[in-house]
Amino acid sequence: MNTIYWRKQDAYGNFDTQQHFKANISRKMFKRLRGFDLCWELLQPLSLMVGHKSYERDRLRCCSPGQKALYMYWQFDSEVTNGGFVQFFWNGNAEYVPSLLNGLDLIGDKKMSKLVEEAYAEYQQQHSTFIKCNHLTESPLYDELETLNQMGFEYFRLHKKTIDKLEKYIKKNPKEFVEFTD
Repeated sequence: MNTIYWRKQDAYGNFDTQQHFKANISRKMFKRLRGFDLCWELLQPLSLMVGHKSYERDRLRCCSPGQKALYMYWQFDSEVTNGGFVQFFWNGNAEYVPSLLNGLDLIGDKKMSKLVEEAYAEYQQQHSTFIKCNHLTESPLYDELETLNQMGFEYFRLHKKTIDKLEKYIKKNPKEFVEFTD
């Protein structure tokens, strides 16, 4: 179970420019890839470099703000698309919220940022409900947290626009993400 933390604290905010990790791809591939495919191509080597969750804070220091935006959004997306905001918070991911919000602000996604802020506020209000449940599956947690469940519908409505904003940011700032192989 996660703990409440102060929203402004970004545990993943440091960037060591001397150790900057970048994906290696060709210019042709970079120009050709779009949306989800581009994000995935850049995320795969990043995820391999980070490895296990226990190494995230240390290894994400080697990543630019844009790379962190991509990584944090993907962590968030994998939880919310699988089990909604309830699963995201249940699995201890509240600590990602400051970095996630910083990343969404960086790419200019005000609507998704607002949704995440609202979901986090609801999570804080319902924190005691999370603590009372011993497990997520076959529990009344989803029924008791109807507001968080409903926010999932808004997430799916906004998801494609967020991916488009990530792509636009990546294409505008390739040096933040890529070491071209040609």
